[in-house]
Amino acid sequence: MELAMGSEKDSYARLPSMCHVLERSNPGSIVSYSCKENGEFNNFFMCLSAWREGWIHCIPVIIVDGSFLKSYYKGTLLTACTQDANKQIFPLAFDICSGENTENWSWFFSMLKHSLMHRDDLYIVSDRHEGIISSVRSVFSHAQHGYCVYHILANLKTRFRGTQKTVSWKFLQAARVGSVYECEEYLQMLDSEDPCIRTYLERMGHDKWSRAYASRNRYSVMMSNNAESLNAVNATAREYSICQIIMCF
Repeated sequence: MELAMGSEKDSYARLPSMCHVLERSNPGSIVSYSCKENGEFNNFFMCLSAWREGWIHCIPVIIVDGSFLKSYYKGTLLTACTQDANKQIFPLAFDICSGENTENWSWFFSMLKHSLMHRDDLYIVSDRHEGIISSVRSVFSHAQHGYCVYHILANLKTRFRGTQKTVSWKFLQAARVGSVYECEEYLQMLDSEDPCIRTYLERMGHDKWSRAYASRNRYSVMMSNNAESLNAVNATAREYSICQIIMCF
């Protein structure tokens, strides 16, 4: 691969020309990169034209996630995806940056908003990373933001260790059912495990994890595992140079 694409250091130098080639070979694509004042690499963003056009035929739900890069210069891969009409993973965009923080998530979401057609009923699903929460609030203020229930469940198991064996199915059922009445039934079951569980969930906001309390349709997308699966498919690519990673998409 290095013979074809050059070293990792050379890969960053080739980034401007690669952006030019991508835009010429994929008309309508949004490809952009930014550098710091000292010329050091900062961000790379790509949303191909096929992804932009396909977005309008998918459910209005965006699932985002971040994963570490394993190359010499490290960094983080941010991804956004959705589901098509067959409930298959459909990629929307990705970003290569220095790490998961509010600044990088804000840049990613700003580019994503610029690239994709506006959807009034937009729903965003992610883990509870503070950078994501803050960025969604400022960039996609019209969207509803819900959390991955498996990340919440992991936190519940950590906070309430004595209930690990029984809390899982009760919480997941409370999250998945479609009526407030049914959700309340499972919350009462959780009360019998530990009343503090309800307090913890109420403080978070029932609309953040429950289908029944959501103010708009989240299309049964309760987890961020679609984005995690997209990252897993490209797991080997995370060891490559930046240009090699781009080619893998």
